[in-house]
Amino acid sequence: MTIDPSVWIRTVCKKNGRELTDDQIPLLEKYVSLLLEWNSKINLISRRDVENIWESHIAHSISPLFRIDIPDDAAVLDLGTGGGLPGIPWRILLPSISITMIDATQKKVNAVQSMIGELGLSHADAVWGRAEELGRSERFRGKYDYVVARAVGPLYELARIAEPFLANRKMGTTSGKRPAPETRSLLVFKGGEIEEELNRTRRSKGVESVEVLLVAFDGSSETGLTDKKLVIVKFTKDPM
Repeated sequence: MTIDPSVWIRTVCKKNGRELTDDQIPLLEKYVSLLLEWNSKINLISRRDVENIWESHIAHSISPLFRIDIPDDAAVLDLGTGGGLPGIPWRILLPSISITMIDATQKKVNAVQSMIGELGLSHADAVWGRAEELGRSERFRGKYDYVVARAVGPLYELARIAEPFLANRKMGTTSGKRPAPETRSLLVFKGGEIEEELNRTRRSKGVESVEVLLVAFDGSSETGLTDKKLVIVKFTKDPM
């Protein structure tokens, strides 16, 4: 990137209707620095993406927020967070949400916990464990309004794993600029041809609807993210 990446990301956000505040830019810059530092010790992001981290990881992580609003009081679970993506960028841009980031690799969770501490992020946590097991525990079952997943995996498998984490409750307000997804929803980053995954997910038990949003944005042609999608899987209401 030939221009200052913080200037670039601020410009991209502004073009797409999401203004960054003066304190959010330094937090994103510090997070990128910490992520690169940790990545030199353990594998958090692909080595080939290091030089393009702002485009490939930061812009990609926040791109759905150009199309949707997450309510202020939402509880969000980041499924398979890796190095804190998209959980940490979401928490920086959405300071009123709470977010839990889970991963099955303890070294990654340790890194994310350290980054949360150094960034001073409240209402953010990283938890080690297998999602299938955590979803059955009293601490996590039925506690979240949304599950977000940027990790690679078949959509129908992610839907099966995500559903136990989701709660039944009414949400608070949003900015009103963009639609808010229904609660009890899984938000999945996808790319390429996914029609077979979509059809199989629509037939899955407990799935009410599956919606696909293109997340190409003003400036995405510079990033190679023009074919990226956000899939929103809405689940039926869980019997109380």
